[in-house]
Amino acid sequence: MALRHFPYQHPTFGTAKNPKTSSHWKVSVYYWWYEYLKRNDDYRKTCAGNGKGKCAKVFEHFGDVTKQEFKEWWSDGDRGARLFAEPPTPTIRVVSPEDVEEGRFQRENTLVLEVLIHQPN
Repeated sequence: MALRHFPYQHPTFGTAKNPKTSSHWKVSVYYWWYEYLKRNDDYRKTCAGNGKGKCAKVFEHFGDVTKQEFKEWWSDGDRGARLFAEPPTPTIRVVSPEDVEEGRFQRENTLVLEVLIHQPN
């Protein structure tokens, strides 16, 4: 599995043998996003219409939130990560001459590297 980064604390559910209580994931902003969709009248109508309605574009990604509890919805097809995880940020990249401000990249056979010094947790 590729490393993933969530901009906010993602929900954790524990394991089958040692499940966490709902208090561990109800503090997640992602849980509240799901709850908002679940309570939004336009989105509920779109769910009832099998994805047709005012919120059809959102439905394409989030699906029918009315048929699953949060834990199942988040985990279904790795949905939570697909929707909310950011792609891994490379810590080092090769910078092409086109990337460098004109006049500052003047040496031939030179490799310029960009190194990020601050990484998200």
